[in-house]
Amino acid sequence: MLRCAVWCGQGVREGFSDGIRRGGAVAVVSASNEAIGLFVNSPVFQVNVGQGAAVASLPRELPPACAHFVDRSAERGLLEDACADSASTKVVVVDGIPGVGKSALVKKWGNEKRIDHFSDGQIYLDFAASEEGGASPVADMLRSKLSQMIGPDAVSRTRPSDLPAQYRSFTCDKSILVVLENVSSYAEIEPFVPNSPSSLVLATSSRTDIDSLETEITHVSLGELDVDDSLDLFVRVAYGLSGEEVQQVLPHDEVEEIHSVLEHCLGLPLAIRACASILRRKRVSSAKELHRKLMHSEQDVFRCREMDEVWRECCKALDPRCLDAALGFAALPVPTASLGTLAAIWGTDPSGARSIVEELHCFGFVSLDSPADGVGGASLSSEVTLLRVIRAYLQAQMLGDGSLGEVQESVHALLLSHFRVLSQELDHSLKPARLRLYDRIPSNDLVRDILKGRTEFEVFESESGLLGAVPQIINAHQGVVGDAWAIGDALWSFYSGTFRYQAGSELFSACSRSARQAGNILAASRLTVMSSGMEAKLGKAAEALGSIDAAIVECAPLGRLDVMCMFHEFRGICLAELGCEGDAVAEFTYARAGNESLGNKRGCSIQDLLLSRTYRRFGKAEEAEKAARRSLDEVDKNRDRHTYAKSAQELCFALRSAGKHGEALAYGKDAAEIFAELGEYRRAHDTLFAIAESLHALADDDDAEAFAGEVRDYYERVGLSAEYEQVSRFLESLHT
Repeated sequence: MLRCAVWCGQGVREGFSDGIRRGGAVAVVSASNEAIGLFVNSPVFQVNVGQGAAVASLPRELPPACAHFVDRSAERGLLEDACADSASTKVVVVDGIPGVGKSALVKKWGNEKRIDHFSDGQIYLDFAASEEGGASPVADMLRSKLSQMIGPDAVSRTRPSDLPAQYRSFTCDKSILVVLENVSSYAEIEPFVPNSPSSLVLATSSRTDIDSLETEITHVSLGELDVDDSLDLFVRVAYGLSGEEVQQVLPHDEVEEIHSVLEHCLGLPLAIRACASILRRKRVSSAKELHRKLMHSEQDVFRCREMDEVWRECCKALDPRCLDAALGFAALPVPTASLGTLAAIWGTDPSGARSIVEELHCFGFVSLDSPADGVGGASLSSEVTLLRVIRAYLQAQMLGDGSLGEVQESVHALLLSHFRVLSQELDHSLKPARLRLYDRIPSNDLVRDILKGRTEFEVFESESGLLGAVPQIINAHQGVVGDAWAIGDALWSFYSGTFRYQAGSELFSACSRSARQAGNILAASRLTVMSSGMEAKLGKAAEALGSIDAAIVECAPLGRLDVMCMFHEFRGICLAELGCEGDAVAEFTYARAGNESLGNKRGCSIQDLLLSRTYRRFGKAEEAEKAARRSLDEVDKNRDRHTYAKSAQELCFALRSAGKHGEALAYGKDAAEIFAELGEYRRAHDTLFAIAESLHALADDDDAEAFAGEVRDYYERVGLSAEYEQVSRFLESLHT
């Protein structure tokens, strides 16, 4: 299980939420109608319904074999041996960790044998899928299956206790294969065992302790693929080649990068298929790029649906008591607890608490200050640190019904506290210390773990999904918000820099209401104006102007020139969006003069940047260049790299508009490099495209094509279709 912990990021949260929704850990609800609904749409059921007396027949439901199946000859031999035993009905349980290939083996072998060995039919049932549709009791599932085989009228009045006997009567002495996926106990297998020595029940499970006193069960345990089989599977999925062929076709360096990717997969076929599928679908250009993403920016990889599936499978294996424990852990008022405390909260003995923590630890949900030999050697005083449970729990609630109404207020408060600290850390690291609005809060272990080894914008990207819950929480539970409004105040640069205008508007509006309730009128007005800035980008500049003007009137008595400068800056942004060039320039000029009187060079730099942008927009290249040069001169590159990069980018754009392409290249490359270091990849690639256009103007089409090609690939990966089309047209023009 520990090997599954390599998968992290967005996939963890969605996988864990899927595990919570699956079942008994939270609530097992009898929903027989929903369970029957799972089968009503099946072809077999539709044939029998409405035809009077149904013709009894066994279904042939086995799904097709998985493509690109690799090896497993030893395990297939064990299945052959079990099939050859004619003494009684055979029950075989294929067990192994999630993603190791249990389902693939069962489907491959079953399809090979179904005609010669199981000619009377094949029954297929996936307990995980059925539970997701309503957590159906086994009796309801058996009744639905019998309805398919002998018609609904024949089973409509049968008592639940008599259903297994009715099933055995119909399947007696038939040669059938019964495949039961994702079972968790023998109680789920027993009702589906036919009374027929020529039949076989083949079950898959992540558990290794499934047993019976009455029925002999053969266990076939699946392990990870070895290096050669892992390579063979990867290249079959990614390139349609065998392991031997790829050595002859691909460059040696690319093969080495494939091996590096496979080190992350740890021999798990599902993980190997997921990574290979990303390469096959051109989400990345090479194994080298895929390896780099796995090493440095895994959130880009985990946006892919294939990676979500890896973690959904992993989290299905969590024992229900561990899911219960995780929920209890999420409600703790602090992000750490001793094993003794957890034992008391969970209502278990110390050994039980160790066992639960060990499983949560294997999946990367918690960390422990225990000795190197693992959880078992930990004492009751050992500290368990929460890593991902809070966010996983809340994400699960959101995915369940789209709301957070059932979540405890203590958990809400904990989440808001977490994001209050995290957003402040991001803001502190991005901007100079003199711009702080409040005292620094000590970072907790959870925040330090998230920040470790990643840039500011990479962290924001990975957290942006759950940040969307903050407005919900603030709106629904005003009693727990505290100073949560500061979350919004710290994140303007991140929502603006990633062009998340709608999400930013919602967050800033909610935080504004929170600040007003807390009696902080100044913060409330600032956040209202920030929300208006986002609204202006969404085509609502006229409405946004009204909100800004109201904020100016409300805060004028405070005598805060710095705040008035900010408000007039945002008025200028709205006026520029409305095409009012002269009025916009006047607002930015007013804000610049105010910042200059305060000695705020960074504020002056930002206003000059906005002036340059406005002049460019209205075709005044000379004025734009002058303003952009002032903007760059007014910012300290060493102390405020983010603002410097934005100013350098604007000067690059202004020089390109003025036809000064040589200078534009130098400033553009400087800006793109800093944006990349900060993880602000959208702005970095926007700048690279400007560089490509200047290179083309300087008749350096080879380099122009190289830069533009990289930009086009990035836009395609992140789904920026309009920008992708623009760069594609530019590339086509280079060859005409």
